[in-house]
Amino acid sequence: MASIVQRPLNRLRKSDSYKPLHERFGDVSISAPTEGSWNQLQNPRQSSHRGYGHNRARGNSTRSSREHYDTASAPENTAPARQNSFSMSTLNPRRLSMRLAPRSRHSTEGPDEKEHMHHPDRRTEFAYKPIHQDYSTEVAEKAASRVHDSPRFRYIPADARAAAVSPGSHRYSTSSQHSMQSNYTGTEERDNRPRRHHRDSHYEDTYNHYVEPHERSHRPSRTGYRTSGEYSEWAMAAQMNATSSVEKKRIRAAKRMTMTMNDPWGKQGKNSLAGQLWSKTPKNGDVKDDQTYSEMWMGTYPTVPSRILSTGELLSDYVKKNPQLVGKSALDKYGPEIPFLPKILSFSKALPLQVHPDKSLAEQLHKENPDQFNDPNHKPEIAVALSNFELFAGFKPLSEIEAIMKLKPIEQLVPSNQPFDDELLRELCKTLLTLPPIVVSEIIQGLKDLPEGQFGKHRYIPGMLDRLSKQYTEFDNGNLVAALLMNYMTLGPGEAVCVPADSMHAYLCGDIVECMARSDNVINTGFCPRAERDNVDLFLRALTFKPHGVDEALLPRRKSDKGANGKSDEYAPPFSEFNVLATSLGAGEHETHKAISGPSLLFVTKGSGRLELSEGKSVKTFDLQEGYVYFVGQGVSLDLSTDKGIAVYRPYAE
Repeated sequence: MASIVQRPLNRLRKSDSYKPLHERFGDVSISAPTEGSWNQLQNPRQSSHRGYGHNRARGNSTRSSREHYDTASAPENTAPARQNSFSMSTLNPRRLSMRLAPRSRHSTEGPDEKEHMHHPDRRTEFAYKPIHQDYSTEVAEKAASRVHDSPRFRYIPADARAAAVSPGSHRYSTSSQHSMQSNYTGTEERDNRPRRHHRDSHYEDTYNHYVEPHERSHRPSRTGYRTSGEYSEWAMAAQMNATSSVEKKRIRAAKRMTMTMNDPWGKQGKNSLAGQLWSKTPKNGDVKDDQTYSEMWMGTYPTVPSRILSTGELLSDYVKKNPQLVGKSALDKYGPEIPFLPKILSFSKALPLQVHPDKSLAEQLHKENPDQFNDPNHKPEIAVALSNFELFAGFKPLSEIEAIMKLKPIEQLVPSNQPFDDELLRELCKTLLTLPPIVVSEIIQGLKDLPEGQFGKHRYIPGMLDRLSKQYTEFDNGNLVAALLMNYMTLGPGEAVCVPADSMHAYLCGDIVECMARSDNVINTGFCPRAERDNVDLFLRALTFKPHGVDEALLPRRKSDKGANGKSDEYAPPFSEFNVLATSLGAGEHETHKAISGPSLLFVTKGSGRLELSEGKSVKTFDLQEGYVYFVGQGVSLDLSTDKGIAVYRPYAE
């Protein structure tokens, strides 16, 4: 290698020395120039007082350097010191990198230390440092020190995506073929959005800047799975004037932008209902077979805000400008906001084992740590099954848990001579959540080896432990808590479950409509990477040990008086932020939703039809298709009709 480059380099330097290159300059790694690499004239690792490049032949720097590295004039006993301690194997092969000052590996003196003593006034910001093997760290250091760089040594990344790695660097936009950059999403808005700390993986807005794979768990996320999502373009706008019960007001019903999440627990490609509904809105793009689609969001929560299609205005801003759309009752309770957050979820593996803080604890946590807990609100929720739906919710009855805990692999975990009550259950829950990983694995294996008959009515436990272990390894403490202590439920389409703010739950598989109070606060402790789990004491502090039993967790579906033709059912949870109307029509059927005194969101999960609103003698008709979402202001009655059948959900507040 040295013989190949020796003569041209010596000719460039006008040097008359034919010593082998590695003896004169130390170890050298040479590769073909690559875009974005440091070249010979732009090496920030080069000490500023050493001659280098084509200017090296000028003045006395060449002579002094040649004499300094001339091994023939040095004593023989210094030979070990001439062996460079910096191995070629550690150099980055993508760039030309040199060790300029050979020294003994036992030396405590830096290679430039003597020269620095002779030249105390020389600049040192470009003194040699070994090249990092961690490329992102190296780029970040360069960006952090660029205020000291002269323009000549300004670092330009070879790939614009690398700019996302360096703090404070400019973001470069890379457009996906399935995403369209919106002209209303600006940098300031993106930077001011609250960060989500949720079970979900990370979303990215239209400016999909590149993130290195090791950076993708993005902050101490509530789930750590934050992969890229895409904003959709809105389909067609629809707005109208309508007469309220008080006076003529401007009421807007608009198809709204929706967004998908791409968490790893989501369903793949067209198997995901969330992905299918998202793609049905024109211009959103097609579902990719190799991509997961986990959630479609709707609402005004600032993490993923919706916009009015025709203007691009934030729905939250529009509502604040037109508070009459909310209605007096809801306005007095919640202010000019939509107080609920609906989603479509599709998942093929367990979501994180989690609990949401109640109102009091949420206010305290938000005050203490607003970066992690984005808002001071509680987050009770309901989940309505759109397909077969498996989940864990609440705790088994105490008598059933007591019987399970008498099994040999786990009997030693239960304190003796104590009544088996909620307080003991709290201690047991903490014990299971804090067991060392190897102990968790041993207990799971011991339980799987037991005959199913020993589990009584809970014969599913050995198979469930095996299933969860394959998803999140046999070392996850959540496996034991969920399988042994919690209610395992299977729901069919139309059935629903209610999860209070302080109730532990984990969804396993299915497609659902999820609606919750307007919050994104969550505390995780299982079915997620250990680095992203919350403190066990905080988890237990937020947790209440109810419900006990499946029946307490179920939310019944009842006929609603909001439907004039009896085609609408209603889910009414025991909290005030929302109820959910569910209207299912067969071919040729129609339904009328009576006027609601608060804001609502209407979306289609299956089929197609028409939405009609009367304004005096005129009637305005709007198209209803799968995935379409409309905001409807208070005081407006709606007529729904279909030729082939349709399923519509409409969460509302009053």
